[in-house]
Amino acid sequence: MYIHTASQKIEERKNELLAKQRELNAIKRDVELGIKVKLRWGKRVRQEVENWLPDVQAINDKIQNIDERMQNVSCFSRGRLGKQVSQTIEEVKEIIGRGRFGEALVIDDPSTAEVPLQLEHLEGQTLVKADIWKHLTSNEIGMIGVCGRGGIGKTTIMKHIHTQLLEEIKSEPLFEKIIWVTVSKDFSITKIQQQIADRMYISLPDPEVERATVLANELGRNKHVLILDDVWEGFALKKVGIPKPTSSNGSKLVLTSRSKVVCRSIGCEIVEVPLLPYKESMNLFLALTERGILKVPSLEEILGNIVGECDGLPLAIQVIAGSMKGISDIVEWRNALRELREHVISVKGTDVEIYKLLKFSFDRLVDLKIQNCFLYCSLYPEDYIIPKKELIEYWIDEEFLGTGSRQELYYRGHTILNRLENKCLLEKHDRDTVKMHDVMRDTALYIKSSGPVLW
Repeated sequence: MYIHTASQKIEERKNELLAKQRELNAIKRDVELGIKVKLRWGKRVRQEVENWLPDVQAINDKIQNIDERMQNVSCFSRGRLGKQVSQTIEEVKEIIGRGRFGEALVIDDPSTAEVPLQLEHLEGQTLVKADIWKHLTSNEIGMIGVCGRGGIGKTTIMKHIHTQLLEEIKSEPLFEKIIWVTVSKDFSITKIQQQIADRMYISLPDPEVERATVLANELGRNKHVLILDDVWEGFALKKVGIPKPTSSNGSKLVLTSRSKVVCRSIGCEIVEVPLLPYKESMNLFLALTERGILKVPSLEEILGNIVGECDGLPLAIQVIAGSMKGISDIVEWRNALRELREHVISVKGTDVEIYKLLKFSFDRLVDLKIQNCFLYCSLYPEDYIIPKKELIEYWIDEEFLGTGSRQELYYRGHTILNRLENKCLLEKHDRDTVKMHDVMRDTALYIKSSGPVLW
């Protein structure tokens, strides 16, 4: 009777332990998912979270060991395990308590502070760059709106400006702080506030009004340049907590936007980014292919026509040049010109013109698997920094990469990723991540909406 009661008690404690284990593992899954969502360039996992995850694995191993031992020992030996079960329950409770991290899963990585952004080739926009620099270094203009159509190179110009400002800080600093924030279509006051705070390594209170006050006070402490990239709608600086730049505080605000109306509503001096002239367009195209192709007989005229179809838009030039890189067969170039003209016929001057141009490069991928891989990237939010390893894992799970061992599929995915980068359909962000230009993402969404989804 005593043995039966003791065994029953141990079984109850074991069930309690397994219930606590399920609770712990549910928290672990939430934490891992939270890390996946929040981990971006410039962030790293908090040290206490990094320490906690191995503790979860260790306790899971311990519970498995206890369960196996309880199934393979005598009743008297099981009794000796009772105390260990009770102790393990308390350990699990303690780990559960430490795992209540809330939103605080990642922090800014100091090693990425004020690091120059990945630069793309800049061609023919030296006058615009000089105009922006003049405003930044004079006291006359405090707010600058860099305007132009999507894919014209606004962000590229500002990346070069950003790098130049960081170089100035090392020698004769014009400003004490350079802050870059990407706004995009997914606009909210809270989101902008948080991004600025992250770049300044400060915490903000919850109420929006208090956040604006704290942010304004912190920004007011330093002579700074605040760059807000890809702004789609107007907002009140005061509501965000951005002090108005003046000649007395010496700070500057730079916006990039497709809309002059948005920039003017905020009070910016407009700097318009024009389309590239033909000569600069050709230089950019050749820089991204190979100048040797001009030695191919009769190719210069065809090449000129292809560059002309790009209509001076840098993104179109880059992507189409990427799709033709390494090709020297004149017949293939003639065919490419014909296809390109078919893509843009009857859409000149419309919203879909750029999408039609860029779809040319998508169609030239030919391989359905690679096309699927490209389109899949549009499922990520705009301006999302995409981890390469994660992306390839998703491609494998979606069965885009065919059959084979997991390692073979990973190598195949890595090869496709390199091809999409080389074709300028994806942008390299750093060694481990890529990014989809917002216009390329819009193109992918346009392709998916124009016909049946390929996967």
